[in-house]
Amino acid sequence: MDLLKGIAVIIDNGIGPAPTGEENINKIIEKIHEKGIPTSEFKSLDAAEKCIQNFLTVNFIILDWKMFDLPGDVPVEVIPVMHGRDLTEEGKKKVIEFIKKLKEICFAPIFIFTNESQDEVRDEILPKLREADLYFDEEGRNFIYVRNKDDILQNDKLFTEVNDWIHKTPAIYILK
Repeated sequence: MDLLKGIAVIIDNGIGPAPTGEENINKIIEKIHEKGIPTSEFKSLDAAEKCIQNFLTVNFIILDWKMFDLPGDVPVEVIPVMHGRDLTEEGKKKVIEFIKKLKEICFAPIFIFTNESQDEVRDEILPKLREADLYFDEEGRNFIYVRNKDDILQNDKLFTEVNDWIHKTPAIYILK
């Protein structure tokens, strides 16, 4: 049974024209569209948060881990430290807070697709999500699936791995 039906929300500051090597989110969006799945896309957490009440019935959410809001039309490739602020760390905290708000409204699975390596996923992202009580070490209990963007694009893993994960996650499977 294909459980990936309905509207997908994508939140990633790399949506649209991107520097070489940073176009993976656009490739993911293209694959989603090829499957006939409509998307609603946001380039910032603030923009997505303004619409969060409308996410009640979305199918799934794709979220970048390293989100940072830049003033105006500053390109993403800008060094993520401005005016003494580590925008990357601030962005990670905002991602966690956004997920908490989202889970008050919506039961859709969240896919964090990131440019970080699998080692960084294991050693940095998952521990931060565990600290926030958003990720658990028990398979089948998580509503968040974290993967590297390059890896998920190989061999059409986007749909095969995500479908497998949904089938192994009872709460999400039943909700679907």
